[in-house]
Amino acid sequence: MEKKWYVKIDGEQVGPFIIEDLSRLKRQGKFDQNTPVWVKIGNKFDWVKASEITPLQDLFHSIQDEEELDGIFEDAPDSIGQLLDKREDKVWSFASGKGGVGKTLLASACAIVLAKLGKRVVIVDLDLGGSNMHTIFGLPQPTSTLDDFISKKTRNINDVCIKTPVENLFLISGIGGCLGYANPKHVQKIKIISKLREIKADYVLLDIGAGSSYNELDFFLAADRQIIVTCPEPSSIQDGYNFAKTALYRKLRYFFKRHPDIVDFLDQLRQEGYVSDMNALLSKIFTLGPDYIENFGKILKNYSPQLIVNMVMEKEEAKEGFAAVIAAKKLLNIDLHYLGFIYFDLEVRKSTKELIPFILKNPQSRASVCTFSILCDRILKMTPSESSQQKKVLSEQIQKTLYRTAAQKGHYNELSLYPPTKPAQPTL
Repeated sequence: MEKKWYVKIDGEQVGPFIIEDLSRLKRQGKFDQNTPVWVKIGNKFDWVKASEITPLQDLFHSIQDEEELDGIFEDAPDSIGQLLDKREDKVWSFASGKGGVGKTLLASACAIVLAKLGKRVVIVDLDLGGSNMHTIFGLPQPTSTLDDFISKKTRNINDVCIKTPVENLFLISGIGGCLGYANPKHVQKIKIISKLREIKADYVLLDIGAGSSYNELDFFLAADRQIIVTCPEPSSIQDGYNFAKTALYRKLRYFFKRHPDIVDFLDQLRQEGYVSDMNALLSKIFTLGPDYIENFGKILKNYSPQLIVNMVMEKEEAKEGFAAVIAAKKLLNIDLHYLGFIYFDLEVRKSTKELIPFILKNPQSRASVCTFSILCDRILKMTPSESSQQKKVLSEQIQKTLYRTAAQKGHYNELSLYPPTKPAQPTL
């Protein structure tokens, strides 16, 4: 549930408000950086200036600040042509409406498969409020993190890449109190996003924190390939659809930022969840002129997030993913591409406890086989013969891999993963 805020306007306490409400009050001149906001400090509540509250700082950036993001998202009115150019498929983002859907495990598995295909891969842990990707790989707490880059201890983001036990695969960790809090400042977020394509890799995979705050949405939209992970339960499918919708509104909000009436309406749509949003929005955009209508249609056409349904118990459950696809087309007029599903697999839980990625622990497990298929068949679009051969080679390579994982005492033990059906025993 989105956080709500109480503020003091003209000496009176009013609220509760969500961020979109405060944004509207700001444009009306009733809310600014000095407005008192009721927040908890330590064990007590007190009134604090809005500018000193991290989640609210995005509200006070100038048009110039927002244009920095426009260049990254490539959807400013004067650069709409760039938006239509085919973008490279280097940066992938993995997001979810809520936690607990297996997003981090899936992102790490995809990174491993790409590395095993001979690609140089860097996975970036952008779950800044709970970075734990290093644990998935059995690594101790990293000594180099994003914090070193943000705090200017190093000016090159490649300097904070650390090796993983998997050849060709590197990690940029958000652990170690990255940025000091889960919500980075606007300028820090811009710095991270602007340097993603400078990372030396064939593929850069972003593991984004769960939820739909502005930070998660901006990291998600900055990627070339945007993947939403969900589960087959109706509430989880709804969360996935809502995330896709909210990200679209965020994208449109930047495009129409100089038109307060459109921005207000987008905020209203996000807050109240109208079912006829696109038609109603189009009616308002129509008043701006034909160029805006054309570009609005092009933005919808070029926003094509992808969906993976994880932890499916039975194949029949996988059909739930199509509910989100149909809703996205009918209500938002966008194409939400359903990449496929991954079976629920107890092997995943076992491997997680042993600090070994499930796809390395047992490449023949149901979850591993599903991951191979989604990556080779649906994402990389290999031919049937090529896909079949690559899956066989991948499975054989992984089975023979000596995987190094961090022991609890801080030193490394080698674990033989062949054959995958037998528990790996540490070599002392």
